[in-house]
Formats: sequence, C-alpha cells, structure tokens
Amino acid sequence: MQESDTLPSNTRNTRRSVELSPGMSKLVAVSLLLCLTTREAYRYYDRHLKSLEHLHQAGQGRWLALVDNFQTGAVLLVAAQMFFVILVYQFGRNKIALGSIVELLKPTSRKSLVVGFLTGIGLYLLDLPVFWLFDFKANSSAAQLLNDPFSLKSVGMLILFIGIAPLATEIGFRGVIVHAALEMSNAAVVIAWTSLLFAYVASWAIFNPGTTVLLGVATALLYGHYRQLLPCLVANATLTTLFVLSLVLKELYSF
Repeated sequence: MQESDTLPSNTRNTRRSVELSPGMSKLVAVSLLLCLTTREAYRYYDRHLKSLEHLHQAGQGRWLALVDNFQTGAVLLVAAQMFFVILVYQFGRNKIALGSIVELLKPTSRKSLVVGFLTGIGLYLLDLPVFWLFDFKANSSAAQLLNDPFSLKSVGMLILFIGIAPLATEIGFRGVIVHAALEMSNAAVVIAWTSLLFAYVASWAIFNPGTTVLLGVATALLYGHYRQLLPCLVANATLTTLFVLSLVLKELYSF
C-alpha cells in the first residue's frame, strides 16, 4: 500500500498546500515587483513631465514628441519587466523552461488562430469609442509614420508596438504568470487577478486600463482553452495593429 493511501485526507491536503506554497510565494513576489517597478516608473514619468510643462506652452509639437519618447520608453520598460518574469522562472521550483515556452508558441490548429484574430477585431470594435475619445494622443508618432514610413525610427516604432510589445506581454503574462497561476488556483480567480495585474503594468504604456483589462481577460480565456500562446499573441497583435492604423488614419484625415 502506498503512503498516500494510509494518510488522512486532511494530512494529504496540508502536504499539498505546503508543496504549493513556494510556487505561490514566487508568483506573489513577481506580481509585487511588477507593481512596484511600474509605480516607480509612472511616478518618474509624471514628475518629469510636470517639471517640463513649459515645453507644452512653448510648442505643441515639442511636447507631443516628448510624450512619445516617454511612451516608447514605457513600452520598453514593460518588455524588460516581461524578460525579468521569464528569467525568474528559469530557476528554483515551479520553473518554466524556455523550451516549454517555445512549444507554446507553435501553431496547433488554424481554428485557434482564426479565433485569436476575431478576438482582436472584436476587442477593437468594442473599445473603438474609448480609443477615439481617450487613446489617440500620440499624434507625432502617427505623423512620423506618415511622413517617413521607411525611416529607421518608423520601422523601429512599428516593430516595438506591433511585434515586441505583444510578444513580450503574452509570453510574460499568459505564458508564465497565467500558466503558473492556473496550476495553483481556479480559472476565475486567475483571470480576474492576472487581468487586473496586466492592466496596472501595461495600460500606462499601451492602452487605457479598460481596454487592457478586456485584453487580459480575453487572452487569459484563450490560453486557458487552447493552452497555447499563439492565439493570444494573434489577438494582442491584431488589436495593437488596428490601434496603430487608427492613429495614422486620424492623423491623415484630422478627425
């Protein structure tokens, strides 16, 4: 007879909770570090912009260029945070090997990719009024893409916003944080918690908080259903691409 068969159920449950506690501790520590670094970065951003308000009065173009530089830096910070998350989970207990993450990025079916694409379109249409009213503020970025689309700066911006940012956030959040959390908690708690965390960490750099929460919920559901990152990545990249195209259209037609 095995040992687990002779133990009382409450003893087995206690042992299981003890075994899971290091993984939960790591997850909580990573989440807190993400929140702290985001809070400090936002404080620096806000403090520095306030100290340079004279630029806003001196010229709208210079002010928008400065804001865009901060936004690019914010996206780079989010990417760096996701790299940190991946790095942490290469060591200790409950580690998620890079090989496992690569496997999650491999396509398994066309249907999952179509679902991811339609999810991105649906999120865009759902949030289009919010985009139009509150998110279209990076006008100099759109002007840069229109005036010199093949310059190194324009290409770099497109790669960063449409490629690197979605890839980094999907690997870091869905591939690591959501994956690890699903091993220790039920899906509803994981979706709620990780979506709010995602909104706090990523919304100041990319979308407004409401859009980011919805994106977090949708991609967490996609990951929970397919257990693959590619549908999540397709949804994220589709939403971001449509957002960038809308910025350019708004700048082009001045509405």
